[in-house]
Amino acid sequence: LWHRYYYASAGTSVEGRLNLKENEIHPPSYYDLIALPAFSISQLRICNESALVSRFEKTRYLVDYPLAHKYLNVCLRQGEGNCGHCPKCTRTLWALDALGKLDAFSEILPISEYKAKRRSYLKELYKAHIDGASMIDEAYAILSKEIPLWTKLMVRLKRKCRNSLCWKLLQTIIRKVRRG
Repeated sequence: LWHRYYYASAGTSVEGRLNLKENEIHPPSYYDLIALPAFSISQLRICNESALVSRFEKTRYLVDYPLAHKYLNVCLRQGEGNCGHCPKCTRTLWALDALGKLDAFSEILPISEYKAKRRSYLKELYKAHIDGASMIDEAYAILSKEIPLWTKLMVRLKRKCRNSLCWKLLQTIIRKVRRG
């Protein structure tokens, strides 16, 4: 039978991120290298596969693979297919967009919805970037040029203006500036 099982790692580095104080803010994949050997037994060794390859690079490897166009399932939500909204679906959509391969995955991901709401998706990418989200750096590096400066400014201002009165005042000023 099997003597080794290769687990597909998320491909994230634990360097500088592994600590006991803030472990709840990082995905469990940061701890694969530590946790997986604990699940091994003498008859079966569980190995971390491709831990040094980023999620984006893994996506790059499979974009031209026809079976992936029909069967790739990344969704965190239970049910049929990929929702297009959970964090894993969103990261995959950003990566496919950055790689110029959205249309190839229209059978299994809501590509037409993504294209119709692309500005919102890119705004969310920017928010994820400034929040320090994991596994988006390579897609952000490519797509950041397409996020309007105005969107970036508004996201930053809204975060600085946390109370609703401040935000309403800022919106009023912005409307007046836009009108001239």
